[in-house]
Amino acid sequence: MKLSKTERTILMVFVAIVIFVAGTLMFAWPAIQKIDVSKRNLDSAKAERDNIYVTLQREETIDDEVKEAYDNAKEYEGNFYKDLETQEADVIVRQILEDTKMSTLSLNISNLTASTLSLTDFTEVEVTYPLKEYAKSLSSVSEEVEYEVDADGNIIPTPEMKYAELAQYSQVVGAVSISFTAEGRLDDLRAFLDAIHELPQATYIQSINIPYEQTSSSSEEAVEIDENGNEITVTNTTEKTTELTGNSKVSTPVNLILYCVNPMDVPELDK
Repeated sequence: MKLSKTERTILMVFVAIVIFVAGTLMFAWPAIQKIDVSKRNLDSAKAERDNIYVTLQREETIDDEVKEAYDNAKEYEGNFYKDLETQEADVIVRQILEDTKMSTLSLNISNLTASTLSLTDFTEVEVTYPLKEYAKSLSSVSEEVEYEVDADGNIIPTPEMKYAELAQYSQVVGAVSISFTAEGRLDDLRAFLDAIHELPQATYIQSINIPYEQTSSSSEEAVEIDENGNEITVTNTTEKTTELTGNSKVSTPVNLILYCVNPMDVPELDK
């Protein structure tokens, strides 16, 4: 097919445009890529510059922050004790036993370990049953909780709210576990527990059984006649429960923990 002069001119122009565009892309594409890389590098440099500005601004206050942290650490330093060695824990407990006239045959003392301390609230055990729940439902009255607010309209925390906030936090401290059987008079056992409570270190008595009654049994033999008319000897056992006095001898296992920290005070919970 023979093209006219006009068609040939249009085709030549189109071919020239294609060649120009292809040549431009061939030579310009590397430059476009370099521009894109340079832009990314520029953004990264700007971000690094902003971080440097933040660091330089913090340098103006870093000395005050370090001093404040040091002062806070010094404030709490007196609440902690050096790590207890096994021998030191042995001396502490044996001295209290001696001072309160108690005795023990052996002490089982663990090595120093890390223990987590946190606030816990005593939960009273309550037994429920259908009749009780029905009675409660008849006498229940909806109570609207009222809060006090300050001049700015902010709620003034109640003791319960303060306690709930403190209960969210915990702290890991050094601790030594001690277990033994304490023997002595009942009054001396009470004195021993008071002395443990008055230790400068925080303590936790995991378990102890304080006896207030003692059960004794006695046996006596009697001769009876069985159904065949023969004499037989039977043993009758009688149990008797007596109330212990302060001078009564007692023996009870004790499990306690000594912490390398002062007892924690919960401020203003009773106000």
